[in-house]
Amino acid sequence: MRFTCKALLSFVLIVEPAIGQTSIKLQANAPQYNFQVLAGSERQISVSMTGGKTKTVDWEIARTTGGATAALDRGLNSIGTVKVTIGQLSGKCTIAGQLGSYTVSSPVTVTVRAQSTEDRSQTAYFLFNVCANSTRAAIAPAYQQAYKSQLVELQSYIIGNTNEAGRWSIASGPSSGDGALKEFDKRDALFSATVPGRYTLIFTSAADPSVDASAVVYVSPSGIPGYGLATKNLAQSTECYPDPMLKGKLYEVGPGLKYPSLRSVPFDQLVPGSIVRVHNTDVTGRNPTTYHETVRITKGGHPGQPILFCGVPDATGTLPVIDAAGSTSDPVNRNATQEYGAISVWGRNVYNGKYADGSAGPDYVVVSGFEVRNANGVHNFVSSEDRTVRKFNDFASCINIRSGIYVLTAGNDLHDCGNGLFIANNSAAGFSQVTQFHTIRGNRFHENGIAGDAGKHHLYTNAWYSVVEGNRFEELRGIGGGNAIKDRGLEIIHRYNFVHTQNAGYLVGIESETDSQPYVAFEAYLGAPGKHKCENPYCDYDDAVPADHIAAYQEGLEKSFMYGNIYSGRSVSLANLKLADSGGGYGYNFANQSEMADHLGITYFYNNTVDQPGLAVFGTLSGTNNGSEPLQQFMKPRVLAANNIFYKARTGSISIFSFARNASFIGIWHTNLMNKDTFTINRPILGEKSTDLASVHGWDSYTDAFQYPLDIPIDAHQDGITDSEFLSTPCTNLQPYNSVTFAPVEEGGAVNAGTLVADPMIGLMPVRFQYDVEKAFLQVREKSETIGAVESGNKPELVSMEVSPESKLMLMTLRSPYYTPRPIHLVCHYSDGLTTDCGPQAAFKASNEQLQFHANNAFTPELPSGAHGAGTVTATLGKIAAKPVSFEINEPDARQE
Repeated sequence: MRFTCKALLSFVLIVEPAIGQTSIKLQANAPQYNFQVLAGSERQISVSMTGGKTKTVDWEIARTTGGATAALDRGLNSIGTVKVTIGQLSGKCTIAGQLGSYTVSSPVTVTVRAQSTEDRSQTAYFLFNVCANSTRAAIAPAYQQAYKSQLVELQSYIIGNTNEAGRWSIASGPSSGDGALKEFDKRDALFSATVPGRYTLIFTSAADPSVDASAVVYVSPSGIPGYGLATKNLAQSTECYPDPMLKGKLYEVGPGLKYPSLRSVPFDQLVPGSIVRVHNTDVTGRNPTTYHETVRITKGGHPGQPILFCGVPDATGTLPVIDAAGSTSDPVNRNATQEYGAISVWGRNVYNGKYADGSAGPDYVVVSGFEVRNANGVHNFVSSEDRTVRKFNDFASCINIRSGIYVLTAGNDLHDCGNGLFIANNSAAGFSQVTQFHTIRGNRFHENGIAGDAGKHHLYTNAWYSVVEGNRFEELRGIGGGNAIKDRGLEIIHRYNFVHTQNAGYLVGIESETDSQPYVAFEAYLGAPGKHKCENPYCDYDDAVPADHIAAYQEGLEKSFMYGNIYSGRSVSLANLKLADSGGGYGYNFANQSEMADHLGITYFYNNTVDQPGLAVFGTLSGTNNGSEPLQQFMKPRVLAANNIFYKARTGSISIFSFARNASFIGIWHTNLMNKDTFTINRPILGEKSTDLASVHGWDSYTDAFQYPLDIPIDAHQDGITDSEFLSTPCTNLQPYNSVTFAPVEEGGAVNAGTLVADPMIGLMPVRFQYDVEKAFLQVREKSETIGAVESGNKPELVSMEVSPESKLMLMTLRSPYYTPRPIHLVCHYSDGLTTDCGPQAAFKASNEQLQFHANNAFTPELPSGAHGAGTVTATLGKIAAKPVSFEINEPDARQE
């Protein structure tokens, strides 16, 4: 049966208009030291305009030097933003002058001019210095282990060149090795082998064949364990085998073994190639071996000779436990370091290293296969210094990484900590402590953070060039807390993650690069204008970073990749995904002049399933969140959104999410699927405030003082506003995927509806896997034609639904909108026996017609100020309804403001 349904940047040129003309002033939104870019770079620039009526400008390439070329995506009589694409010629960038009067220059330049169409005397100029390529390569993880026949992924990076293509090859392996690569010409590689031994893989740059990088995959003699590719802890299974080519010592840890405790291992004496295997020796499958001890790894490994600190599960797949509650600190874990983590990867000495010296370490470290818990301010530990009992810091983490390159954290179950996993960027001690090339893979995060504290998260990473893949993010601890993922890195890659929480401030927060701004922004590296001495910590060190390299790192900050992820949850904040919003300021002692350390480039967002978003999907720049400087938002954040599902249930007249919370959002759209009647593409798209929840219809005009001219109507800066690119479900509230597995339903409109996006960056980063929610591991995805993060899977049916006990009474504050103290938690029972919190998928309706319930903890305000009231809320999912939940409206709680 077929389904049916019903300016030059060192100055700004301002010329007064002739008498009788409307007073117009045009200004280039540009940083102090101009734009330093690589050949082939793209930048979205804008002007500010006061006065006039039409607010339009003419864009043109005004001048080039050194044979430079460039192209603009707009020309005459245009809105005040334009995309500039730089050509392929480049020159060496140099820095000259002294503090307060530096200049940055290149023999190859492009000057773009904007001219008012009403007053031709009003012009603004943008200077682009085209810097030389400094092509370098890297692969992460640098070392990993695999079971026989297991498919593992490696990620390449090309730094200092906009051409990131290259070719993979297998350089070496066992004499009878059968290692195989699925593809050879993408940025990532899929590798597998059945013959045990070491395999060395090479990635060679297409832009410069003399540049390459290598990585090692050790295939163990063990096949995939009997419990499968996921442990009983719902984390990825990770191999932990004594690679015979490791040159360090083997430490077998556990009751009855040579090293009965973690403290018996001399962690401060580990040499490259050491492996510490910590066992769960329990044979019952119910009482895992628990170590009330903390660990600090102070020394790292070398290429091919890492330090491995890994847990060995029992036969049922239950991981060994490191419990920080009442723990004894590692003897080397002295001073303040011991209060910050259950497992710390933290070098013993602060190293004020010069730029060329590389990393301060610990480098080449693997931490895998542990359940780690209770590193938070509630619990005590016994100090290694004086044996006194102390409390952990509130910011303590299950795993705490403070510096180093090529660190792999995989297959861990991290819960009940201040942060689940924290990766710092301590470059105040020099470039050598910029953390780089970390892989966060297959971990489970749950019950981390602190209720009401937005600074504690499941995952908080400052690392450059990190991959966050195949992780499982569940509920944070209490409402009003931090993010599931907070990422301040550059060239961010998030893929195949399952993010399912109702308690997060944001599901994902991508914010300004912190601590190491001087290496990604010339304003921070050279000092603030008007200063005659350098007052930030970096001036203490002779880091002498070449200008071409700063331009290269700036280029890395210009792109982020988010694909194949499941994002599920009505967060209490303004958007599910916070993009390009720094909160203002570089920090330290110079003013916030340019925000060039912010993510102002393009986010490639494709084949994701966004389930029940809050008020918005993307939260982009807004003046209220970016300090008080007038020169803000020099480049408008862009999102290329392709083959995604953005589904929100329509509840009465309240159905509406917005794609982004700001009119500056530059959208590029390709075949995305939405719930019917929850969006509009009828031009002109004017949008509404996101608080006007009945009329946003997918578009939010959250304007502020820092926008470019003609930001309304919104469709003027959106590409792909067509019926073929904005798809809808056949019927309103026909959810196009299963509520548990997110597998597509045949009649929902997602199957075979996607398109191949002809973008070179996406072409190099194909969708390889999908996250299996029930089994908690990655499965190979065979094709990309289906829209969303999942192309196939089990489809269990909902049998019954009930409200969890803590949601029986909701007290709401008089805000706009009203908020309950906690979300409504719904327990759903499915036909396959699975029981899960299904609040994010449910639709809600209030009995009081003056209240319109649009999320599991927020109401549209329809009552006058000071009013009180009561009523019930009904939750439904498909054809199943839970018993109504009662509520009362009270005066505002100061803690909620």
